[in-house]
Amino acid sequence: MLESGLETYLVTPDPRKLPKELCGEKFDADLLARLPRDIGPCGENGEFHTVVANAPGFFAPLDLVRGETVERSGFIYTDFTLR
Repeated sequence: MLESGLETYLVTPDPRKLPKELCGEKFDADLLARLPRDIGPCGENGEFHTVVANAPGFFAPLDLVRGETVERSGFIYTDFTLR
């Protein structure tokens, strides 16, 4: 997925499974290497959610601006807005 040009950011990690410091970081090979071994690399078990900024099917990349990171209802969120 990464080699295809997918650009995405981790926006909602489950803090029971991942360190909250990962929230807002770019989903890349470095982030994958830092995930705990029991976490699926695509978050398929709900460990995290992402926002996609660019993908092969996009007309153009989204120009995202990283906002603040907050905790709500037991989850961590990093807001992204369009520039």
